[in-house]
Amino acid sequence: SLVRSQEGEFYMSLTKLNHPTLGDIVFHRWEGHVPHDNQMIIEHNLSKPEFTWAFTKSTIDEGTNPDEFLKFDDVSMLVHLLVTSNGVVSNYFYSLIEFIGIDKLISKHNLSGEILTARVNLFVQRDRIVNPCPHIDVPHVPHYSILYYVNDSDGDTIFYDKSEGSQNLGEMREWRRESPKKGDILIFDGRIYHSPSCPVKSTHRISVNFDMLYK
Repeated sequence: SLVRSQEGEFYMSLTKLNHPTLGDIVFHRWEGHVPHDNQMIIEHNLSKPEFTWAFTKSTIDEGTNPDEFLKFDDVSMLVHLLVTSNGVVSNYFYSLIEFIGIDKLISKHNLSGEILTARVNLFVQRDRIVNPCPHIDVPHVPHYSILYYVNDSDGDTIFYDKSEGSQNLGEMREWRRESPKKGDILIFDGRIYHSPSCPVKSTHRISVNFDMLYK
């Protein structure tokens, strides 16, 4: 549907879902948003030998998770940083923005375009299902999280019924999950606790993650 901005221009509205602690929040998935040729270019570029990966032993910074989350496992992963608090830190950032079509999303849906963090995440195949610790990408800053799924794989993105500021985090339960599908983009309210999960059937799972300030 179309919505009118304060300037009188019309933009496409984003789908909203009712979250247990936040009420109606943006939660929108574009299936096959990225053209097939671009999908192939992105996957090829991220598979080049010169594309560098950094090892991290957990999905969130050590010592930052609440005591209530001790019941959750965590796993090592490989990361390529694109944008940090210091700005753009990878030469691949601008090509990924172009091939994924982030500029089109910004224009079509009246988004701020101010990217706070961005990274490429790689999880390798495990011999059992492991759900890493829930987290919020950018705490205390209103933002959207945008995921681009680079390849088809198992290893769902899991969303929980708690959000930033929620009480009784130890009672956190799964709210919904989204399966990785090559070419799809998911945008959601960044206040929701969420986590990736590791593939057990596929050899690997790659996503490009952007966190964008609310307009």
